[in-house]
Amino acid sequence: MDQLQELLEIEQIKHLKARYCTCVAKEDWPTFMSLFSEDLAFMTPDGTIYQPRSAFEKMHIRTLQEPKVWGVVHCYTPIIEITGENSAKGVWGMEDIHVWPGDGPRIGHHGYGHYHEDYVRTTDGWKFKRIDVIYDRMDPLEGGFGGITFDTFQE
Repeated sequence: MDQLQELLEIEQIKHLKARYCTCVAKEDWPTFMSLFSEDLAFMTPDGTIYQPRSAFEKMHIRTLQEPKVWGVVHCYTPIIEITGENSAKGVWGMEDIHVWPGDGPRIGHHGYGHYHEDYVRTTDGWKFKRIDVIYDRMDPLEGGFGGITFDTFQE
């Protein structure tokens, strides 16, 4: 692959990640789920892996969508490497906020860390094949974590 084509592929992957962040902020869950390959492996910070995409979707609906958790994710400083004709990997700095619904002081977290990702090119363009969410720091909001931890996400 020539350098220009490699740069174009990297730019498409950046757009994929931008759509991910926008979908979270806008709660556009159908588009959000379309960004992942069928064989997605999604690792939460506690090391639990949800695979395939349908298992991740079920967990996401149960733990974030149904309880109406508000969230925003900002990603920056990507390091993306094309590893094959239809594969790539990347690391993104990230910051997120998740707020559980309710009155009184906000319950949730403000996290800082990195996404470690693998991508696959499909007939529909680049998709996430694996995402590992790794927090370097997670601060509770003023109402605390609310007893919600990543092991809450277990089946």
